[in-house]
Amino acid sequence: LAAVRGEVGAETAGVRAALEEMGQQARAAREQDQRASVQAAQGAAGKVSEELTAALGAQADALRAELKDVEKNTLQSMMELCDKVEQGEQADRSHQEAQQQLGASLEEKATALRERLEAIAQELRTEVSGEVVRRERLEETIDQGHAATQGSLARLEESLRGESLVGEARFREAQAALAALEERQQAALREAVAGASGQSEQKDLRVKYELEVMKAGLTADFRERLGNQETQLRELDARCSEEFGFAQASWARRLAWAAEVDLEVAERDGRMEIASPVFTAAGLRPLRLHLRLTRQGGGGGDSAHSKGHRWTCGVFLQAPAGRGAF
Repeated sequence: LAAVRGEVGAETAGVRAALEEMGQQARAAREQDQRASVQAAQGAAGKVSEELTAALGAQADALRAELKDVEKNTLQSMMELCDKVEQGEQADRSHQEAQQQLGASLEEKATALRERLEAIAQELRTEVSGEVVRRERLEETIDQGHAATQGSLARLEESLRGESLVGEARFREAQAALAALEERQQAALREAVAGASGQSEQKDLRVKYELEVMKAGLTADFRERLGNQETQLRELDARCSEEFGFAQASWARRLAWAAEVDLEVAERDGRMEIASPVFTAAGLRPLRLHLRLTRQGGGGGDSAHSKGHRWTCGVFLQAPAGRGAF
């Protein structure tokens, strides 16, 4: 706007300068005409003056019209320039609004994407934590079973150690008793030397017999206790092995069973049921699988007639508390 105002001012100053110059030229011409008219004839002075005045008026009117056109064009140019400036400002505002809308849209999309990623990460963390908890529970169960087994083994070892200590104590008591018996035997022998030799031999035999009986009793008692402890240890080992097997393979049980089907019996009777060997799964016993074949359309022993019939096959699991078909 300042540049336009400067240009308009410069053009206006130029027009004014041109008008002043034309006025000076007109005045100079008028003076010359007046002098010529005075010199030529005073009579024609009025006519020349009127013509000159008319010419000057026409020129002044033309100059005024041209000045008005220049001012009008200048104002129109200024208005167009102002409109362009306003349009530029509106375009800038529209661009800024578009940028703001685009930034808001991008921010909303980024927020939604961030929330989605956080939700996915939270789901993954939840699944991972659940899997970790399940594994920790399984490991805790196995550790508890192992700890219980170790405790049972420790108690069994302590019991065996106590029994061995008791056996050793009894053995020492037996040794002391044997020593006492030997002393009494020596005393009896010494007495027998002084007395009759027959009585000494009987006492000697009696002492030896008592010693043998005592040794046999102690040996039998010790072997019985040792056998009981070994039996308990084997039972505990079997129970621990079974519990460990259940803890490690409690999720699935695979049974390899090749059922033998007698086609002649099936064709003759129209049905057949075969049972698998007894097995154990997940701590349940005894379990058994049953394969059942049934011919649709009724029974009959004619093999040629039964070729067009359909057969149904079913397997169910028999457990102590009932059975479940699958």
